[in-house]
Amino acid sequence: MDDWPGWATEQVRVQAPCPAWRQHGEQLCRHLDAALGRWLVAPIEHVGSTAVPGVAAKPILDVQAAVLDLDCAQAIAPVLALNRTTPRYAVSRVRARQTRSA
Repeated sequence: MDDWPGWATEQVRVQAPCPAWRQHGEQLCRHLDAALGRWLVAPIEHVGSTAVPGVAAKPILDVQAAVLDLDCAQAIAPVLALNRTTPRYAVSRVRARQTRSA
C-alpha cells in the first residue's frame, strides 16, 4: 500500500450525529455549483450518511455531481484544486453520472 495516498489508508472513525454536517454540505454544494457550473447538468447534491440527520457517520462530506460527459473529469480536478477543495474531500468523492442527450 505504499503507492496509495495517505488519506486513502488513514483510519477514520464514525462519530455521533452532528447537526452542522447538513449546513456544511449545503455550503459545499453551493460553492461547487458555482465553481463547476459549466460542466453540470443538475445541481450538486450532498449524499451519504452525513446528509441524513441524526445518523452517526464518518465526518467526510460526500457530494454527487451530474455532468453531461465523464470526459470532463480531467478538467474538473484542477478547478477543485484552485477552489481549495482537496482530493480527499472532493475529487475522490465526486461521482459523475452520465445523462442522456436531449
